[in-house]
Amino acid sequence: MNPAPTSAATVMERLRDSTTDHHTAAEQHPFQKSLAMGTLPREQYVANLGQLLHVHRALESALRDAAQAETVEADVKLAIAQVVKSYQFQEPYLLADLRFFGIDPASVKPLPATGTFVSHVKAVAARAPVALLGMQYVLEGSNNGSKFLSKVVQRAYGLQPGDGTRYMDPYGDRQREYWAAFKADMNAQAFSPSQTEQMIEAARWTFEAIEKIGGEIQAG
Repeated sequence: MNPAPTSAATVMERLRDSTTDHHTAAEQHPFQKSLAMGTLPREQYVANLGQLLHVHRALESALRDAAQAETVEADVKLAIAQVVKSYQFQEPYLLADLRFFGIDPASVKPLPATGTFVSHVKAVAARAPVALLGMQYVLEGSNNGSKFLSKVVQRAYGLQPGDGTRYMDPYGDRQREYWAAFKADMNAQAFSPSQTEQMIEAARWTFEAIEKIGGEIQAG
């Protein structure tokens, strides 16, 4: 008897399996380990919020533009419009968290690694806008872990739920629902093999870029 044929991997399975090493390395980075242990200095936590503001602002702006730009291929515009929902945009939460800590968001300057991230987003948007979804995969997926880390942060800094941790837990009880929706919407798209590879490359790059930002914050 011949074995039953195996179905092709979904795009979300490809992204997960092709970035496992990068995901693990990001979690094992000293910055993330310190955050997870509750030993990250408060000022470094706040500094990271400021850098992530630049990160999300750049990516979210690029995604909005790509979903409407006449220069973007119709299938890519449709995919971005169907996958990226307005509730995924995290800039408002980062603004709220920074203001809670008494930081004027306009005063936060990007570190070199953050500036590289912003420049790379612009390059990706111009060269292969579908790859922006690979970057969004990393940042949206990070909400799964940060929801639990938010409780560590609250204990470490003596915060009440939601105070300075809106970004860490943006969806509350709807986290699983929203992540399931993201996966379903991604898997519903008819991405070509080359488009999938572009997203995987962008996701790997994003994991590494976030590590570098954390490293620069710790280096002071």
